[in-house]
Amino acid sequence: TATADQDFCTATHCEAAPLVSTLPLDDELFREIVVDFIAYLDDELTAMRQAWATGDRSRLGELAHSLKGAGGAAGFNAFTQPCQQLQHGAATADACQIENILGELTALAGRIAPPPGACL
Repeated sequence: TATADQDFCTATHCEAAPLVSTLPLDDELFREIVVDFIAYLDDELTAMRQAWATGDRSRLGELAHSLKGAGGAAGFNAFTQPCQQLQHGAATADACQIENILGELTALAGRIAPPPGACL
C-alpha cells in the first residue's frame, strides 16, 4: 500500500543526502579508489543477496566483513556499522534482521555520489 511504501521510505532514508567519500577526491589515485569501490559494491551486494537466498550464512558473514573493510578504505564509513552487524549476526540473526540490514546496505549504495569527473 502507499502508506506502507511511505513508512518504508522514511525508515530507509530515501530522501537522505548523497554519500560522498571522505577521501581527497582532488587526487586522481583516490578518485580511482572510489570508482573501483562503486563497481565492486554492486557485485558485492549481489553476492550477499545470493548467499542469503541460498542460506549460506557463513559466506554472507565473509562478504559483510569484506565490504566493511572496502567501504572504510574508500572513505564510505557509513557501511561500517551495518556490515559489522551483518558480519556478526549472519549466523544467528533472524531473517527480518538480515533483510533489514541488506536493505540498509542497498539504500546506502543508492546514495553514493560518484566523484567529480568520474566515468562510471
